Amino acid sequence: MSYRSEEITKYKTIVKCDDCGREREISTTPTPLGFDNRMNGALQNRYSFTQEGGVFKNYCSRCQEIRREAKES
Repeated sequence: MSYRSEEITKYKTIVKCDDCGREREISTTPTPLGFDNRMNGALQNRYSFTQEGGVFKNYCSRCQEIRREAKES
């Protein structure tokens, strides 16, 4: 009898809201996503990002609405 073993590596990319901590999976791929693909995946899942002090912050749609209402009042 013969046997064969394979190592299967997958990279799961998850976006996390910096306000509430909600997480959403963007993709599962055999290679890690680049910066542009991570940003596009976040946008497709209704996350937004802003640059605050040289750091990108991600916000889910619920937190975006809360932040928008806070600015208006």
